[in-house]
Amino acid sequence: AAFTFKQNGNLQIPGDLITDTTTYPDYVFEKDYELMGLAELAAFIEREGHLPNVPSRADVDAAGGKVRVNKLQITLLEKIEELTLYTLHQQQAIEAKDSQIVELAARLSRLEAAVSGVDQ
Repeated sequence: AAFTFKQNGNLQIPGDLITDTTTYPDYVFEKDYELMGLAELAAFIEREGHLPNVPSRADVDAAGGKVRVNKLQITLLEKIEELTLYTLHQQQAIEAKDSQIVELAARLSRLEAAVSGVDQ
């Protein structure tokens, strides 16, 4: 048999499960993709109680507790790709701040040396 449906509701499939899709979320990496700002995302989550474009619990309940697994997988990959972009942006901000801290520390050392020389 190609698959086994067990009485407990589990479906066993030997090998891979392959589904058709008409979209793939690599569009997240295109230059014109508008990634929601973190403040806007936080406000959305506070207001809606779920991530944008992800079905809410109420949506799933309204669908009789059923989800379209292939569609959800694509949406989850979209969210992972968005998280990757957020992480990369945060890393750039961290590196800019680290650079600024090094510059400020060097400036402080120069000022302390200048002040110390004046006191003598």
